[in-house]
Amino acid sequence: MGCGASVAKQLPPYEAKAHVKLLRKEFPYQGAIENTEHRGMTVSQLLRVLLFVAVHCPNWVDTTPPQYSKTSGQTISIEWANLYHVNTWLIMPATKQDLCAFVELLSGSPQVPQWFISHWW
Repeated sequence: MGCGASVAKQLPPYEAKAHVKLLRKEFPYQGAIENTEHRGMTVSQLLRVLLFVAVHCPNWVDTTPPQYSKTSGQTISIEWANLYHVNTWLIMPATKQDLCAFVELLSGSPQVPQWFISHWW
């Protein structure tokens, strides 16, 4: 390769321009919610996310290395989609440009939760 030549870096499919454009259309940034404890999600917001995943996950592939996932390389099905898939295909690419919490793509106003549920990676 000569001086000044460049190699186009191929983006992972979850960072492809068309995919990110779809995410930005479906989940536009709504505004900052300053206090973390005010970033609760409503049931209707969770259902909106679930519906998006159900409609779009047949276009997603499990990108987890085969030593960690028996479904590595397979098209994701709503029957076995999990938070790792949603994080890879939805949360991370949707929040990357604005460096925001995912809930800030659903609401720009504080939402005080009634319950706190967490997960462990």
